Order: sequence, then structure tokens, then C-alpha cells
Amino acid sequence: MKKNKTIIQLLFFVFLLVISTYLLIKDIHYHTFKKILNNTNIYFIGIGLIISLIYVSMESIAFKLVFNVLNVKTKFIQLLRYSFIGFYFSAITPSSTGGQPAQIYYMKKNDIPISKSTLTLLLCIFAYQTSLILIFLMSFIFQYHYLIEIIQRIKPLLIFSITINFTMWLLFLILLFSKNMIKYLIIFTTKILNKFTKQPESAINKLHYIIEDYHECAMIIKTHPQLLLKLILIHSTQLILRLSIGFFAAKALGLPTNNVVEFITIQTIILFTVAMLPLPGGIGISEHLYITLFTKIIPKKMLNIAAITTQIMNYYFIVLIALIVVVYSHFKYQNKKPYST
Repeated sequence: MKKNKTIIQLLFFVFLLVISTYLLIKDIHYHTFKKILNNTNIYFIGIGLIISLIYVSMESIAFKLVFNVLNVKTKFIQLLRYSFIGFYFSAITPSSTGGQPAQIYYMKKNDIPISKSTLTLLLCIFAYQTSLILIFLMSFIFQYHYLIEIIQRIKPLLIFSITINFTMWLLFLILLFSKNMIKYLIIFTTKILNKFTKQPESAINKLHYIIEDYHECAMIIKTHPQLLLKLILIHSTQLILRLSIGFFAAKALGLPTNNVVEFITIQTIILFTVAMLPLPGGIGISEHLYITLFTKIIPKKMLNIAAITTQIMNYYFIVLIALIVVVYSHFKYQNKKPYST
């Protein structure tokens, strides 16, 4: 059942990818397209692709920092695998909701307790969300006069995204450190288990054990306040790298631009806006926002090709690499049963 659901999500992702790509290139004449390809600077394409790989890999550094504090021993190559697995399942699920459960599943396959993997992911999600909000706010502060004009075109969608992003940020903060919230979570999960589990008592006892272990881990984190600051620094660097990829895509296409700050600013608005939308990877919406917001920087005749090139470099390329990692991990762990906690 879960395998069929994953296949359906993948097919839906591919469908959206094909449709959005077709809509972007359908009006580009074949000879124009060929000329653009022939004049593309492979050097800048290479830089963009390397930055994409670094972007995903930096999550592994964040995992390593938290695991060290929680006394979890694991190889860095395994952490890299978790990062690519998370990216892939986030890419094919609405609002990027599938990444963390998949990471927890594969961490459990490597005998990492659910309590510690959950806390690690919550910390990294919170740090990532904090970093995104900080970069978003800084973009507005330093590029206010430029942004206030272009965001009028997407104002309702942006207001919705601001509301959702800040709400999720507060929720993660509460989940990290509120014992009452965890109690409510236990009560809610218990009701679900009573309906769908044949032996709810056993499942509830195991859940209580996991929650208690989680709180012990959370207390350890409270004694290492510098850890959260390090995570925010890592994820801020990670985001800035990703947001700069559009600049290298533009340089690869020979577009007349040298202001990387403008690209990072606009890409921040795009990423912030699509982050919580119920579409896998924000496919279609991301390209539409790119075309809408980059009209002052990129010539109109090059907007579509610049949008698809940017998406290939910072998204589709990584999805392909991540798919290979997922297939490898599936066959590596398919016969291994995770331990119980």
C-alpha cells in the first residue's frame, strides 16, 4: 500500500514536471532553443550543480552536530544518505511533508532511536525555518524599495505564505520545548491507536517510552544553547547557497546581470512563498513566480528558459541524484528489520 502511494506521488511529480516544462518551452522556437543551448556556458552550469550538491550535503553537517550532542554514532556517508532521501521524499509529496518520516524510517534501520531522530529533525527543521524567516526579513530590510514594487503582483499569495510560515515556526518551537504539547500529542495519538491498532496498550506503552526519551534528549539540548545557533548558521549558509543558484543559471545563459544580491532577494521571496503550498516542490508555481518577479532583471524573451534552467540546476538535478540514493538504500535495507525503539 505504502509502495503504491509512493509510486503515485512520483508519477504525479513527473506529470507536474512535464506539464510545467512544456508550458515554459512551448512558445520557444526550435532554432532559438538550439542557439541558446549552443551558447550556454557549461562552466557556470557546473558551478550551479556543485552548489546544489553542497546545499543538500550541508544538512548532513547539521545532523552530525546534533547526533554528537545526543551521543549517536554514525558515519558521515550515512548522514549524506539521509539528506538525499529527505530531499527526494520532500520533492514528491505536497508541502514537502514526506521527507522527515522517510528519514526517521531509514535512521531507525541504522538503529538510531526514534526519539533521537525525531528531536534531531525537529531541531533542524526549526533552524531551517528560522533561517528562512531571517533571510526573508533581511531581504525586505535591505531591498525594501525594490521588493515593495514587485511583490504587489503576488500580494495575496505572499500574505498567505507569511501566515503559514510563521505559524509553522511557532508550532515547531512549541513542539521542541513544551511538555504540555507533547502530552496532547500522546492523547491524540492514543485515540488513533485505539481505532487502528489491534494491541493499543503495547503501542501506547512504546509511545510513552519514546516521548520520555524525547524529553530527556530535549533537556540535553537545553544545556547546549550554542547548538541551535550553530544550526541556524549552517542552514542560513545552506539557503544562501541555494538562493544563489539562479544567478549562475543566468550567467550560464549569458544574461546581462552581475548583481547576485538581487537574485538571492527574489529567490528568497519565491522559496518563502512556495515552501508550504500543497504541491510537490511547488512545481509550476515556482516557475510562474520566477517569470512574474524577474521581469525587471531578465529580458522577456529569456524568462521562460531562465526559469526552467534555474529549476533544473537547483531542483530537478538533485531529485534525480536523490532518486538514485533512495533506490540504493531500498535494496540495501529491504531485508533489515529496524530494532523496536
